[in-house]
Amino acid sequence: MKNLKTILFLSLLLFSFSFAKEEEEPKTIEKDGTIYNIDSTSLNITPYYEDNTIMETSNDIGDVQILSSKESNSCKTGCLKSCCASLGCDFTFSMGTLIPMGSDDFDPGTSLSIIMPTEWNFDLLGKTWDVSGELNFSSLSGITGNDASIISGIAHFDPSFDLPLAVTFGLGLAQSDQLGGISGTGLVDISYSLPFEKYDFSLGFRYQKLVDIQEGFELDFDLLDSFGFNLQCNKSF
Repeated sequence: MKNLKTILFLSLLLFSFSFAKEEEEPKTIEKDGTIYNIDSTSLNITPYYEDNTIMETSNDIGDVQILSSKESNSCKTGCLKSCCASLGCDFTFSMGTLIPMGSDDFDPGTSLSIIMPTEWNFDLLGKTWDVSGELNFSSLSGITGNDASIISGIAHFDPSFDLPLAVTFGLGLAQSDQLGGISGTGLVDISYSLPFEKYDFSLGFRYQKLVDIQEGFELDFDLLDSFGFNLQCNKSF
């Protein structure tokens, strides 16, 4: 009988211990991404901060990654636009004639140019002068000798006059074996935009002067005077 009482006492003790252990383990429920404790005595739920802290930290890290990704994409877009703006996307192609003035050695020829914009400008005489660069290939038909081929590098200065006509001044260097080698060149361009909506064309007139650079940097302004008419096309890349 005594042994039976002892067995019952031990059984009750083990049962009570296991029940208490179960009570110590909190019961939880997840709702809308948040974990809550369940209070069995009052049927209330409270946030389970231990796991929620981890989840909130994870969410914060995810938000930072998303924000960083968006900023990175925005920066790339901005950088692309900036690069495009800094390089200048508009090029002007010109094709026309070159007609010598007062020359008995050459007949009229052809002229081909590529004009590239730059970011440079300066203020002078109350105007902002934009700077662009031109690479020009010209040829004149020889009358008494060989044809003259002329390669020129010219800097253009555009004061942006408020006129229906665009006026540009240019200074540069030219090279032609038939005209004494390297010479200086100056020009004036006048152009008028044609009324086409889909295409940016303009008609141009050019007066150009070649100046011979002799030894001791003496200048001969009678080397060659010329004029010409051209068709210009502005193209964006």
